Amino acid sequence: KFADDTTVIWSVINGAGSATITQGALLRGGLPGNVDVVALAMDGSGVSDTLSLTVHEPLVPVTGITITTEDDIISVDMGSMLQCTATVIPDTATNPVPDWSINNRTGSASVGIDGMVTGLTHGIVEVIASSGDGSMMADTLELTISDTVVYITNIEISAAEGLSELETGLELQFSADVT
Repeated sequence: KFADDTTVIWSVINGAGSATITQGALLRGGLPGNVDVVALAMDGSGVSDTLSLTVHEPLVPVTGITITTEDDIISVDMGSMLQCTATVIPDTATNPVPDWSINNRTGSASVGIDGMVTGLTHGIVEVIASSGDGSMMADTLELTISDTVVYITNIEISAAEGLSELETGLELQFSADVT
């Protein structure tokens, strides 16, 4: 058998958070934190039910990401590192920390969680910064991984047998010690 009077009175018990509720059972969140929503029977039976609810700040999704490097560098030597930085828009995004990854195309590289790229093998790679909040925003930066260039720091030439003189018409073999 059903109750004769099924109407209830709605109320909110504010805890760390706050909310309001209409008698039509429409709740409006206030301050972030916990609240209890109560429905109390109007028939005098004293029967009620309580539901705990958490009010939180609205999520602010990432709407854009841009990858940059210092001095707009777009190449790195094999074995060297290059710091990439991701600018997330808006700066008030709930989760502004990007997820970093590499798409190895003709070369290879690795990237840390801080955007530090290490060139591994010669060729082209794509550095990717994507939003970690599910908004599907991302940016890519094409980098060239170059062969490591080692410059000459010293040259010492010498003549065969340490000679420093030569007669006309004779030949003298030279060598260069390059470091």
